[in-house]
Amino acid sequence: MPKSFFYLLLFFLLLSCHKPETKLANGQPYEWSDSTSVYFFLNTECPLCNRLVGRFSFYQKQYPLVRFYYIFYDDQNMESRLLFLNSDSIKSSQIIIDSQLEIYNAFNPDVTPQVVVAQNKRIVYSGLLDDRFTELGIIQSKIFIDYLSNALNSLMKNEPIKDVQTKAVGCFIEPM
Repeated sequence: MPKSFFYLLLFFLLLSCHKPETKLANGQPYEWSDSTSVYFFLNTECPLCNRLVGRFSFYQKQYPLVRFYYIFYDDQNMESRLLFLNSDSIKSSQIIIDSQLEIYNAFNPDVTPQVVVAQNKRIVYSGLLDDRFTELGIIQSKIFIDYLSNALNSLMKNEPIKDVQTKAVGCFIEPM
């Protein structure tokens, strides 16, 4: 057997042993989906994230055919993450601990909170959930533009998304 064949075989063996480290909070490996998925990039210490907690279950109820995921990078334990999300409708199978930065590297979020909508493994919207926090220090009491709902409604109707990207405002993500 030629030496190059042996090295090639060894390479493929090592490659097949590598399993992605990105896991759902219930311990299952995270697998990319072709369906419409919404990724909320969050941090339990971010004050803006804390103000949006009630909106997450609202979106899940409004769009039952969409997969929702909650991405965390902080060192909090699972109980504190579930407490932070504070909803019966959000399950641990929707919380992703992205320790290998697989999702971070795929979507490159800047801040928390930030939302990314993906369809067929392609980003179709990235940015703000709504227009309550468009600048640091300025918080509107009412929502005038719900960017996430607008994007999801456009997808459901097979229409182009009006605002494909908005500039998210919040706490900077500092990858490990």
